[in-house]
Amino acid sequence: MFIKLLKFDIKNGIIKRLWIFGLAFLLFILADVILYFQRLNIGIEHPELLEQNITLGDLLLYTVGGSKKFVMEDNASFIFPVLWAFVILVIAFAVLRYPTDELCGFGRHVLILSGNRKAWWISKCCWLFLSVGAYYYIMLISAIVFGCLTGATFNLNISEFLLQVMQFDLSALAQPPWNLWEPLLLHVWVVYTLCLMQMLLSLYLRPLISFFCTSAVLVFSVLFSSPVLIGNYAIPLRTENIITDNPMRIGLGFVVCTVLCAIMLVLGLFKINRMDILTKEE
Repeated sequence: MFIKLLKFDIKNGIIKRLWIFGLAFLLFILADVILYFQRLNIGIEHPELLEQNITLGDLLLYTVGGSKKFVMEDNASFIFPVLWAFVILVIAFAVLRYPTDELCGFGRHVLILSGNRKAWWISKCCWLFLSVGAYYYIMLISAIVFGCLTGATFNLNISEFLLQVMQFDLSALAQPPWNLWEPLLLHVWVVYTLCLMQMLLSLYLRPLISFFCTSAVLVFSVLFSSPVLIGNYAIPLRTENIITDNPMRIGLGFVVCTVLCAIMLVLGLFKINRMDILTKEE
């Protein structure tokens, strides 16, 4: 029964919503284009930076890198990572309505006929994982396509030029090479954890309220660099691969998010087993 439910979710929750991934592709390409022209503008004053080939890691980090730590000092410069937050909120919003709509529409009948609420919830968790994975796979594909068109170097190392764009003091960074592989995987895992939290909250609250909760976690994570706020683990520029000043530990991030996912999986099973789906309203 689980396999049938998962096939149903893949068909209705992913395949029939491919236009969302098409828009995501355009979003990622636009981000790559902005970085490309930023590089050209910086190259006018610092032509030596143009000698550094842009890398695949640069394209990806510009999109999901986030920002350096927020410091409350008069002369400290800080730019809120709008693109980073927007990229996360796009996929969070894209997966927001499908599970609850299922409980209010045809999916309710599928759940009743299946008679297996646990399989329904686990299927939704797997659908969510596939949706988030597909979203970031599209990001990777868009970076590869753009990299082919602009002659980028195909590795996940980060160039000095991009860190200057992000307004980092190079003396405060970890020893190069700065590689994005582990921080990027952690970013995706954190986003899945946040979306799973959002899906769980949607069983208790209105979906829009759960989306606001996700947004609040991101905002507080940007402003307060603390391992308690899991959004910090989704900011590659704050991880130990990039900085040395009290960085986010990648291993700890994976452990924290995995534990949270396990807890939310259990809480979801508990809630769905006790939910009166016949009177569930949109």
